[in-house]
Amino acid sequence: MAHLILTRNQIYSRKHRIHAPSLNIKIGKITLSLAVILLLVLVSFSYLTISNQQITYGYEINSLKSEKSNLIEKEQQIAMQVDQAKAITNIESAALAKGMRKNENFIFMADDTEVAKK
Repeated sequence: MAHLILTRNQIYSRKHRIHAPSLNIKIGKITLSLAVILLLVLVSFSYLTISNQQITYGYEINSLKSEKSNLIEKEQQIAMQVDQAKAITNIESAALAKGMRKNENFIFMADDTEVAKK
């Protein structure tokens, strides 16, 4: 890669100096006041944004907690219904309510008897 190096001699650099513009900025009372006001507006806007986010997250957390408690309550109700359905006394009383009755004479078949003819 070729490089081009430009050098200046002493005479060129003394006669043709390019002066950079001076950076003397004068800040007056109005400019300073506007800068302070702008800074306060930005800080207050960011504070409002952050507090709004915190309020939103708090609301979401509270709604999720209430939903969790409702689901736990429903789970307990379903568990109670399952326990009631499994209880033998409830099964017997439901069968009696449908008109069924208990069998009192059990007749068992002997081992060597056939049920159906071949």
